[in-house]
Amino acid sequence: MKLSVTLIKWIVLGVLSVAGGLTMYLINENEGIFEIWNDSNLFLNLGSSVFSVALFLVVSYQLAKLAPLILPLKYRTAAYFIRYFCLQILISGGGSLLIAILFAAIIVYSNSGLWLGDTSYFKVDFFFVCLAVIFLQVILFVVYFLFSFKQVNHIGDEQESDAEADYIRLLEEIKVYQLSLGGKMSETSRLKELQGIDLADVHYIYSERKIRYIQSERYGKTMFDGVTLEQLITMLPKEDFFPAGRHLIVSRKAIASFKRLADYRIELTLDPPFHLKSKLSETATRLFKTWYYDGGVDDVDH
Repeated sequence: MKLSVTLIKWIVLGVLSVAGGLTMYLINENEGIFEIWNDSNLFLNLGSSVFSVALFLVVSYQLAKLAPLILPLKYRTAAYFIRYFCLQILISGGGSLLIAILFAAIIVYSNSGLWLGDTSYFKVDFFFVCLAVIFLQVILFVVYFLFSFKQVNHIGDEQESDAEADYIRLLEEIKVYQLSLGGKMSETSRLKELQGIDLADVHYIYSERKIRYIQSERYGKTMFDGVTLEQLITMLPKEDFFPAGRHLIVSRKAIASFKRLADYRIELTLDPPFHLKSKLSETATRLFKTWYYDGGVDDVDH
């Protein structure tokens, strides 16, 4: 019978708590493993040590779970993991260290009536506590790092699914707008919508932060307003322009190359270089092949 993840966590917590508590007890009492039975308060002292270690582990783990909420994972980059580890140290390491000091102060005061600062805690014990904090934070970070492989794949799958659904909605919107026009627009109207830029001069048209741009041979990057990209694609010659996504329309001459990815989708390389993502969704890839090799996008209308 396979153990549940929750049960495994409790078993690990119990083993580490007992082992850590016993080690801490032996260090504090300066006794060997076979001499602990001479302690009249064995179960009280040992129990306090085990409980303090368990509390330390639980606090460290729970606080570490806050780090990905504050700094969510999007891409597995060195810069992200450096920021994440620093944040985890600050939240989980700092919080667990304060708990360890507070609990040690309670135990010392209840046993001897002394304040923690009046003992040798900050000369000896505190050093081992800091080592334990650092070691545990490294372990928690490694676990998160390994888990991030699966998490990024899950995020990537969600993003791909969202991109696919968004592209299908785009095709539906284009189709609706085409029906609302009732006929083809004249070349004069097209030029007017593109701020007078010649269609033959256009490399690609895109939107970024709700601002629409035309990348052309003569004028470079030019802002324009009026129609949306969804409306604009219905006005452009189908044999020359392709809707690569909701935020990008490419001309045939702008496609320097494209590569097939492991998931059979296509990523475009544009000329001039395009600074945003140019990876096509599954449906866009299928339509792009038809458009690129057959010279048209009649399939855009499904």
